[in-house]
Amino acid sequence: MKKAWKWALVVVGLPVLCVAVLWVDSYYRAVAAIRAEDERLAKDIAAFRARLKPGLPVDDAFLAGSAVAPLSFYEGAEPAKLEDGHSGHKNFYLTLLADYHGLSVPSPNLKAPESIRPGDAELSNLALTFRTIRECGFISRAIGYEFESKALRRLEPLITGKGLPAAELRRIAGLLDRAMAARPPFAEAVEAQHLMDRADVLHVLHRKADPTGMILRPPGWREFFSWRILLVKCLRQLDDDFSVLRQGVDDPKFEKRNELTRSLLREQTNSFRWYDRNSLGLWTLARVGTAIVLFRAEKGREPQRLQELVPDYLSSIPKNPIHKDELGYIPSIPNGPPQDHINGPVYGVVFAHVGEEFSLEWSVAPK
Repeated sequence: MKKAWKWALVVVGLPVLCVAVLWVDSYYRAVAAIRAEDERLAKDIAAFRARLKPGLPVDDAFLAGSAVAPLSFYEGAEPAKLEDGHSGHKNFYLTLLADYHGLSVPSPNLKAPESIRPGDAELSNLALTFRTIRECGFISRAIGYEFESKALRRLEPLITGKGLPAAELRRIAGLLDRAMAARPPFAEAVEAQHLMDRADVLHVLHRKADPTGMILRPPGWREFFSWRILLVKCLRQLDDDFSVLRQGVDDPKFEKRNELTRSLLREQTNSFRWYDRNSLGLWTLARVGTAIVLFRAEKGREPQRLQELVPDYLSSIPKNPIHKDELGYIPSIPNGPPQDHINGPVYGVVFAHVGEEFSLEWSVAPK
């Protein structure tokens, strides 16, 4: 009987002891991993900031224009930081959204310059937008793209219909080139999203709360019911997704798995990349449209083909950023009939195809 009892203790106790040793080992490995992740996140955020483009100087010229600008971040208020994660960006995002819909009121201390040159208000809008979204993920950047579009669209009638002299048009073209070079690239948005995801995961442990619902499930038996072990797994998933996305391919291939977080990296990157390319398409049309109007001002005639703009007005003819195909161009024909186009008969337009029945257009017809 005693012998049987001893064997029973061995049969039951040995697996329990192994599980206990494995749990202790996994737990302390997770503790060390979390500590290392805190340090790595701080280093990665510092490296991200060091790589940011310097941006454009922000002045108050935008107050003289009617384009919407993120006014509430011009004076005093600082955007949320990457360390705050998505939960820390909530109020920032809501204020940015209110700005976009024109709900904010400019500070009485902000006054527009008495005299500004054409285009300065719109370029100041762009400079302010770039500064505002420097440390933003996908959702706030999507609003930033709307600010971009509004500022660029304000340039369209200014360039085409004001009869600006050639020297002023050349100045605006140079400002557009400078602003485009300072524009935050989409790769920064992907990296910022990844850093904010990691910050949110770590906040679950440090703050003992998950206000954004970042973690999809509590720890189970696979994690020995330990939050630390689960969070280490979450961080590994985020790193795996980012390593795929940083390759920059249009159709990234991810391995199938059971998701542990609500990160947008895997499912929504392509959708937000479309917003970026649509905005880039408008940038491209604005620059080409400025070159066409400048050509007309200096030569007294319409360019019949975009190739006529090279090299005096454009270094090369840019591609459509949305589909990587050629830009379309229909010259202005004074007193002539409009030509057929994807959106109906028009004349004096440069355009980029977006879909089978839609294109992004920029008017160059004289007003």
